[in-house]
Amino acid sequence: MAQFLSAKGFRHSVNPITKRHSYTGLLTVRDTGYCLELRFSEGVYNFPEAYLTEWGRDPELRESLHLRNINSDGKVCYVDESQTWWDPHQAVGMTVAALSDIAAVIDRNQRGEWQSTEFLRDFDGYWQGGGELYRVAEAQGRGAYLGVQHSERYWLFPEGDIPHWLSGGKPTGLWVPLQLKSLPPPPVHCWPPKTTREFVQWVGLGALTKVLERLVQNGGKGSKRRKGRSREIPGIARLLLSWPDGAGHSEPRVGVLFPLNPLVVKEIRQGYFKSAAKMLSGLADEIQRFSVLNTTPAYIHHRNLPEGYRTLRDHRVVLVGAGTIGGFLAAQLCSMGAGYGPRGALHIIDPDRLKPENIARHLLGMPDIGKNKAIALADHLRAQYPHLNIESHDCSAWEYQEAFKGKTLVINATGVISVGLGLEEMRSHQSGSVPILHSWIEGHGLASTAFFSSGKSGDACFRCLVQYRPEGYRFRCTIAKNEADIEPVFQGCHQSFFPYLVTASNAAAVQTMTMIAEWLNTRLKSTLRYNILRPELVESRPDSTPKPDATCSICSKKH
Repeated sequence: MAQFLSAKGFRHSVNPITKRHSYTGLLTVRDTGYCLELRFSEGVYNFPEAYLTEWGRDPELRESLHLRNINSDGKVCYVDESQTWWDPHQAVGMTVAALSDIAAVIDRNQRGEWQSTEFLRDFDGYWQGGGELYRVAEAQGRGAYLGVQHSERYWLFPEGDIPHWLSGGKPTGLWVPLQLKSLPPPPVHCWPPKTTREFVQWVGLGALTKVLERLVQNGGKGSKRRKGRSREIPGIARLLLSWPDGAGHSEPRVGVLFPLNPLVVKEIRQGYFKSAAKMLSGLADEIQRFSVLNTTPAYIHHRNLPEGYRTLRDHRVVLVGAGTIGGFLAAQLCSMGAGYGPRGALHIIDPDRLKPENIARHLLGMPDIGKNKAIALADHLRAQYPHLNIESHDCSAWEYQEAFKGKTLVINATGVISVGLGLEEMRSHQSGSVPILHSWIEGHGLASTAFFSSGKSGDACFRCLVQYRPEGYRFRCTIAKNEADIEPVFQGCHQSFFPYLVTASNAAAVQTMTMIAEWLNTRLKSTLRYNILRPELVESRPDSTPKPDATCSICSKKH
């Protein structure tokens, strides 16, 4: 590759600090030569970074090419590295392709006009904000946002509506929204904006005038005119900019902070907003740029779902069992939005304590040894998803009297047959048909199995699947070839366990979560599912929807 680039007239150099290898030369596009630097990362399978070296000091170059796929440092975005990788064994061919792609970007910019759609799509890359603001809720109408510093991050939420988990944070001031009708084209000679003058050149004098008016309206405590007193104007302007995206939605995308000197404040206090805006347009005070990241629950829980899929928003979920299956499943339930919404709640029930023997195949770890599983798991999940309503119950399922209350989904993740039978019996004494989803691991990790019990007349319940034997309850249709593979391993004091890998617990959680997603989106077909993990030890069993057993004492009550 070095020989190839040398033959092309590129000069090799090594950065003494970063030790990165670079090649600088001339790339000709449509009879125009562009000074290009390719920066390679040693030992990393990344494409070389491409920079137009004259970009920062050649305004004519910037005006001719604009910012389309070229940032303010002259870096050319020419490849989507999420879809490919740099193969060092094909370095020459990859370099030829890279130079061709770079030339294509430059050629398109030479011929093309301003492309607002591309600039809108890739705005964050052009903006290069020096900090990040995390927006946790949506302000109604033209409401302002209050900033809080918490956990070394800066959070935004509608004024007067502080989330409970941010209540101990340090207030950082009020942020005033500025709604732009469309995204203005960037002034190439001063992008991204670094001063108030450059910022006004981008958004326009009229937009800034509106902002100053809003600054008085939303100036926080003391901003309104009081009898005998002038308006109190903050010495710093904090703005949140939004504009319609391709789908017509508009939400804060970037933040800008800049000082207001005493003369500007005086003009604003007297209501001369246009005059104050003109003064700012002539100042070279440094501004701070921020990127605003969406951390609202709606975005977190919907962003990665297929289009049209529902979440667990406003559902009440009761998870019985916070053990090896329940721990991993609880995390996935939170991802799907359990506990989100004004009516949403996730209840975790388990009377047991976390023991050393649980650690190797549990979501929790050493810091939680000795703690109640339900309480420790709920605490862990609240730290990850503080906006969710998660409650823990240090008791058995029989002691929690509200398991089948209202619009509820009950999940039995204990893997214990007697618990499944007890839950079915509890439901039979309640009105309505609260569904129960049972999840368990067959014996020594032979398979993960899940059964959706709707509670409706004509549908089988969990009791239909088991029968009583002298040695205890057993499934009517076992999938194990050998009885020994479904017998527990006994230790002292009536302690027993089933040996299997942690992957079995994860598989059971994934299987259960898949059925919940299908149920939410009315796509659930087979109600009894087998996920075979050790095929050499089991009989083949297709997924099915069992019919009620004629001898089932619970199903007979439904008729």
